[in-house]
Amino acid sequence: MGLLASPLVLQEIMTGIYKLRTQHAEEIYSALATVKNLEWCPYTLEVADLGAKIRSELGIKTPDAVHLATAHVYRAKKFITNDQEIKGKEKYFPFKIELFA
Repeated sequence: MGLLASPLVLQEIMTGIYKLRTQHAEEIYSALATVKNLEWCPYTLEVADLGAKIRSELGIKTPDAVHLATAHVYRAKKFITNDQEIKGKEKYFPFKIELFA
């Protein structure tokens, strides 16, 4: 099973890591950046435009709109989130939205 993600995922995770001031930040970054079967999908003008449309129509936060737009543009089959609000928007997308357990 292949996975895809916006580099924004990496930014969000690493922000929390850097806040912890851990000595292992570089190792964690390296591990995340090289996860097998994970494609880091570029933030393109198409993703930006679709993200703006998603945000304006659904009223969700910019990072969430970027993640959803990335999933749509790169033709994800499933979107996994821990955000109940996003789960409720499933009818607007061609992929299944599942809550992370």
